[in-house]
Amino acid sequence: MPTLDDIVILEHAGQAEWLQIVQLVGELESWLLSDNDFNQWSNGLGPENFNLIVAVDKATQKQVVGSVATALYKSIDGSPPLVTVGMFFIRPEYRGLGLGLILFEKVLADPRFKGVNRGLNGVPAMTKKYASKHGFDKYADWKLGVAGMRNPPGEINSGDIPGDFPGDMRGISPGTNFWVFLVLNVTMFQKVRCEIPRGKSKNGDIPGDIPRGKSPGISPSHPWGVVEADTKDIATSALESESTAANVKIVNVADVPFDKIVAYDVKQLDGIRRDGYLKLALTDPSAWSKVALDSDGNIVGLVRIRPGFGNQLAVGPWYAESTNIAAAILKATIESIPNLTNYNNLFIFPADTNKEAYTLFDKLAQGKSIDHGTMFGQFTDNVVKTDPTEVFSMTEYAMSFV
Repeated sequence: MPTLDDIVILEHAGQAEWLQIVQLVGELESWLLSDNDFNQWSNGLGPENFNLIVAVDKATQKQVVGSVATALYKSIDGSPPLVTVGMFFIRPEYRGLGLGLILFEKVLADPRFKGVNRGLNGVPAMTKKYASKHGFDKYADWKLGVAGMRNPPGEINSGDIPGDFPGDMRGISPGTNFWVFLVLNVTMFQKVRCEIPRGKSKNGDIPGDIPRGKSPGISPSHPWGVVEADTKDIATSALESESTAANVKIVNVADVPFDKIVAYDVKQLDGIRRDGYLKLALTDPSAWSKVALDSDGNIVGLVRIRPGFGNQLAVGPWYAESTNIAAAILKATIESIPNLTNYNNLFIFPADTNKEAYTLFDKLAQGKSIDHGTMFGQFTDNVVKTDPTEVFSMTEYAMSFV
């Protein structure tokens, strides 16, 4: 059993540690991050404004066992500053040591953060702890849709668990009632992992305020027959009517003055600026980005699709001033990706109140998309106001707030 004496904590970790974390959280938590994310945050905001803190095994001085990060969106020309917290992860065998609290408190100790609003995206299991212990008690009035799937309460029989299924469910007696969270195991795309709360597996043990997801057509006693809406199911022709009705011109990012793109992004971010990061994210040669212009040349939509862990694709940001524009720009961006089916899955991260985002994505996936639940936008001082009807997918969920 490891102890805190076996761990060294390093501040301002680099790309090598980031690559370890991308692999680690992808395999263990199904987080969808990109190898390029680190340089975009560090170089885009400035190395002094992005701090990745890692806990490493003292014996090897290399193996990452935990992490947390902060991104400081500095005030630019009077814009409001913001600190976001993310990448909070502890390897399972190192949990229970108090390491998470040490990392979380250390990353927020920067004196520049005093008096600055802070934000994060909290999963249901952690949201109350973030609020009560760390002051992230101001909630956005919408939640972030994320990847995962849940079945309604039901019974599970011992024969329903495959012999090679991960051990999360060992020891559960047949017929036990509980909520099942199904998450894609991105290292082996034919399997899923079940996660249940510790302790007794009864309906009453599951907090009532955890949002209930949708599982149409899935029997409660057979929860593993779940597949992602993968790229083979995507049919951009399904969005043809909306795209035609949009009456917009879709162009490359390089065809639009960047200050206009910044202004459009700032509108979505309630005045907060991230100019350097945005430029690196939208001009990443491994990603695909498009801008939608109306007849007067005004920006009315923006999309980026980036590759990430497990040979998957993530859409974000995906902004649009109408559903038709959202369809048109997403369709054009997907069609610009060569050999789309060489990638495994496509994900979006919409505001849960933007029902049109879910509808469009499901139509794109020919009815085979899966709604995986939500995360909560939480802040310490004030909620960053944004229009969720124009946010069809946030930029990414590790360090972003929109």
